[in-house]
Amino acid sequence: MLKQRNTAYKLWISQISSGKYISTEDQNYLDINGSQIFRVNIIGNITFLNSSEGYASALLDDGSGVIRLKTWQQGTQLLSLLNLGDIALVIGRVKEYNGERYISPDMVKRLDDSNWLLVRQLELLREYPISHKQDTEKPALFHEEKIEDSPSFRLTPALRNKMLEFIDSNTSDGIGVDDITSNLKIDKKEIESALFELIKEGAVYEYKPGRLKLLQ
Repeated sequence: MLKQRNTAYKLWISQISSGKYISTEDQNYLDINGSQIFRVNIIGNITFLNSSEGYASALLDDGSGVIRLKTWQQGTQLLSLLNLGDIALVIGRVKEYNGERYISPDMVKRLDDSNWLLVRQLELLREYPISHKQDTEKPALFHEEKIEDSPSFRLTPALRNKMLEFIDSNTSDGIGVDDITSNLKIDKKEIESALFELIKEGAVYEYKPGRLKLLQ
């Protein structure tokens, strides 16, 4: 059975910098106005790269702030294909050491189209109109308003695994909503609601308009 990940929140880097970092015996997380953020989903510009044996780092700039990505050992492969000036999608955990807050990435994907950064900035401006200057709102879920349209919907483990396995078997060029609907014989609105949950969770991402892939 596929393991469920914590939701990867789409935030401004400035929100990550200004949020309260909580460290416990079990796990660490970011507290932003009462919301516990374990993983983040950030798109930004790579402005610095550094690598040595067993360690690699990069600086990610999303227009609201800059944060460092840090990797060790086998994790350095995540940054190995990046170049200065690349636009990258980063999903990972926020950590803090010696007063520096950084991201330990689970996934780093270079985006060939620079418009993705603008799309993300516009999306965040709709969710958090002033949060790139000062965070004043509790983080909302990705496309939360659409999920609220179907308050009775619940993503069951059976449907979740069925969809992830189907998406995973069609990884060459991704898969569209209509493909999932026609093959799984499930109502389109239910598929869309389920996909919103999977995207929130960080299990699935839209690697180009209308095409979805499983986050490996």
